[in-house]
Amino acid sequence: MLDFPPRLWTGLASGLLLPRALLVHPDLDPDGHGARVGILARAIGLPLMPGIPGDRLELAGCMHDVGKIFVPPEILNKPGSLTMAERTIMNRHPVDGAWFLSAVRPDLHRDVLDAALYHHEDFDGRGYPCGLTAQRIPLVARIIAVADAIDALLSPRVYRPAWVPGRVRHYLVARSGTRLDPLVVSVAIDRFDTLLMLRQGRGKRRAKLILLAERET
Repeated sequence: MLDFPPRLWTGLASGLLLPRALLVHPDLDPDGHGARVGILARAIGLPLMPGIPGDRLELAGCMHDVGKIFVPPEILNKPGSLTMAERTIMNRHPVDGAWFLSAVRPDLHRDVLDAALYHHEDFDGRGYPCGLTAQRIPLVARIIAVADAIDALLSPRVYRPAWVPGRVRHYLVARSGTRLDPLVVSVAIDRFDTLLMLRQGRGKRRAKLILLAERET
């Protein structure tokens, strides 16, 4: 769990420092994963949700894992497999994240909350926390799930090295219709080379995301 100073918690409770404080907190997004997921989500999602502001998709991606602030670092950074008890704690982060966002920013758009709550729901109903299937999962969350998978697999983790792009592309196709929405996967595959360039060239635009977060209602 992040050791936020008391003054920061006071600011978060009042809504004055969210999401600025979270976006700049080094323990929350040390390698820029959230920012990159936001950028990928924008590129994947705009053709699928033409009425949604692109800025909101970026914010939803940036904040999707905010619930991990409640997961102890020894679980987040464990190099081996999680125990059943540790997995239970880890799997609470979507609920914790949605609760946290709604508590400290009640004016935050529902799309951002849905991304936090449902991004681990699987298209075939085997995900968590609710076991939703197909179109019952909000589209924004299905978009974030694909963007999250791309960036996570391309990034090194304590328990595995980074995957090469070709392996990630194969994973998306293999999980289409089970873990991931086939329509979202199709868009991601069509734009895959562009997504790689966006991820490499613009993955650290945290200052812009802070401004987006402050504008979003």
